[in-house]
Amino acid sequence: MEKDIREMFKEEDTKVFLPKNHRNDFKKKLMQELHEKPHSEFYFIKIAAVVLLIFSLGFFFMPGSKNDDGKEIVSAGFTLGDLSPEMKKIENYYLTAINLELTNLEVDDENRQLINNYFMKLNQLTQNYKLMNKELDPNEINEELIDRLIDNLQMRLQILIELKKELKRIKSKQNENNKI
Repeated sequence: MEKDIREMFKEEDTKVFLPKNHRNDFKKKLMQELHEKPHSEFYFIKIAAVVLLIFSLGFFFMPGSKNDDGKEIVSAGFTLGDLSPEMKKIENYYLTAINLELTNLEVDDENRQLINNYFMKLNQLTQNYKLMNKELDPNEINEELIDRLIDNLQMRLQILIELKKELKRIKSKQNENNKI
């Protein structure tokens, strides 16, 4: 190893000569490789695996499947808001007003029983609303059913407004008793 490495490489470079057609041959081989389609031995198995994966995911997320408790999950299906943009506005208006009234309720030990009684009424109306929504048919518009759905929303809102008035009355009565 007494020779310098640089000198060894210089000697190597001078000894190697490429043929004149080397560049053209290389281009031909490269073009052949690029234009060949890769042949996979497992092409059909891959397709079958993807199809199986899609079906299994569809089955897992399919409406009407069971949740962790084993109870049946029912999809919301067709609702009043799906009939038309106007119906959607009406439904959203009432549901927003109902939710707003619910958030404004002040619950304490003194009014808990009264609120529970009103909530039982609201729960019954909500269950009726869900049942009526199941009766909705997108192909056949039933005006009577639509009227009952809107009436249900109005009744729920009125019950909450009534509850709010009752709570104010009780609170003002308590304030009067505290002043005396």
